[in-house]
Amino acid sequence: MGARLLIIVLGVGAWLVAMSTATAHPRDDAPAGEEAQAEEHGQTKTQEPDELGEEEEYRNGFGFGYAHSFHLLKDRQSADGSELPKREHLWGFIILYERILIENWLTLNIAKPLLFNRERIDSPLDIVLKGIYRKNDWEPFIGAGISSNIRVFKREREDAEGKGIEHSFGIVVAVGFTYFIRRHWGIELELGYVFIPDSDTFEHAFSNVLAAAYYF
Repeated sequence: MGARLLIIVLGVGAWLVAMSTATAHPRDDAPAGEEAQAEEHGQTKTQEPDELGEEEEYRNGFGFGYAHSFHLLKDRQSADGSELPKREHLWGFIILYERILIENWLTLNIAKPLLFNRERIDSPLDIVLKGIYRKNDWEPFIGAGISSNIRVFKREREDAEGKGIEHSFGIVVAVGFTYFIRRHWGIELELGYVFIPDSDTFEHAFSNVLAAAYYF
């Protein structure tokens, strides 16, 4: 009887040990699973900086768009006695290039507009340093620089001005913003002013630009 009881007790004990061992394996596997999951997450986390690195701001940009300019002209005598305009509008297009010098702080901008009306064609070249500040999809800016302009007078206007071509330099001040609709694409709105001290014809010019830009 005692031997049978001992056998039963040993059998029950062996069964309990086996059960406890069987139930212990999943618990031992759980940390391994958590560790594997953690490693998976770790891989994801190690990839995040690379992904974030890809999101860095692009340092170059090209733009193309619409341009308009309004000029206040000086009082002057006509070469042929006809009346000369005191103010003038020109319309055309503009090509832009931008290079970031200091990220989220300073850019170099080169703009090449081509503007015209019935009596005149303007071909300026503007070089401007702009201070920028990126906030989400918006990037406001303010800048200053120089403008070199070649003006061609046509038809009766050439006779009235007494010259066919005029070359002048000016000081540019610009303000505006860029709105990024995609990582590579933005829309830029700019308002500008040019003071022209060395011209006998022109003195003040105001401009506005609306352009689409591609950044890379």
